[in-house]
Amino acid sequence: MTGWPDSSEYTIAVQNPQVCFRDPDLAQACVERTRLTGMPKVWSGNFAQVYQLRNGSQRWAVKCFTRGGSDLQRRYLCISGAIGEAGLPYFVPFCFLDSEMLVAGARHPVVKMEWIDGQPLDMYVEDNLSRPAALRDTTVRLRTLVADLEQRGIAHGDLQHGNILVTPDGLRIIDYDGLFVPAFAGGCAPEAGVPSYQHPRRTAADYQVGLDRFSLLVMATALLALAAEPALWQEFSTGDNLLFTSGDFRNPLTSRLCHRLRACSDLRVRELVEAVTAACTQPLVRVPMLDTACRPTTTVQVRPWWVSADGANAAHRWPPPAVERLRGRLRQVFHRVSQYRVRIKVEKRW
Repeated sequence: MTGWPDSSEYTIAVQNPQVCFRDPDLAQACVERTRLTGMPKVWSGNFAQVYQLRNGSQRWAVKCFTRGGSDLQRRYLCISGAIGEAGLPYFVPFCFLDSEMLVAGARHPVVKMEWIDGQPLDMYVEDNLSRPAALRDTTVRLRTLVADLEQRGIAHGDLQHGNILVTPDGLRIIDYDGLFVPAFAGGCAPEAGVPSYQHPRRTAADYQVGLDRFSLLVMATALLALAAEPALWQEFSTGDNLLFTSGDFRNPLTSRLCHRLRACSDLRVRELVEAVTAACTQPLVRVPMLDTACRPTTTVQVRPWWVSADGANAAHRWPPPAVERLRGRLRQVFHRVSQYRVRIKVEKRW
């Protein structure tokens, strides 16, 4: 499908639910608005934006797509079937409503999902920096969540703080656009996920069970580090991560955060940051699963992609040997140029 509405067109339409929706629950509901402006509250994402609609005590999240392929309905049917078969408590009930919402004279699909009360993971972490046991417990629950998904042949594909809700009943995950289920085997990932949680070498071809292991490793390292040293939050949290950024993954050997974590008082954090460093230098499919105590299960010798097999002894050198050679050549060139300029000046003087 082409010609998706933009965010402003959705915002205009959703203010009249009885006109734009066919679904009886949504048509009789009211959109939640901000107190300051009176405009509809909206949560924007990579593929869509979400509005909250309420009818008495009933609340729904309505996901409106701003881009996507023509196979949205097929994808969501496959996802719905896999979630139902898995029977896991982490998913939120939803239904895909095709040709549902009237926007600018045309009807477009939406996803209607039960509204869940919970804190996004980053907000939960910030509120519990003084409760290290809560952060450690959340780490274990995240590991269990990813392991349970893998046992059912599922991967979320975009595990990050905004897609993980901490509720009184446990962890819940939302945003299923990038979900991998067995029906999608052999296909390409529709999205790459938030960079501060994803492997630096991830491509669209990386779409299979095990896709969430790197994100789990990143979150587990951050949560346990914050449990040991809460001050790291103020120093490294940007509002779009827990601690790590994509820059840390591109150059883990020189990362300031990784350097700090290697000196952490918690042995498990020191082990995990070495596992993150190793994972960044290996293909995504080779990232190991954490054990039940959230420790790395294997230790992989770090060999960054810029080092050949016969240069393993240089793996921890920075800059890489090729860069050092280039610097040496540049120094030679600058030296020769400076000599030439001095000679010209001398000749002119005489």
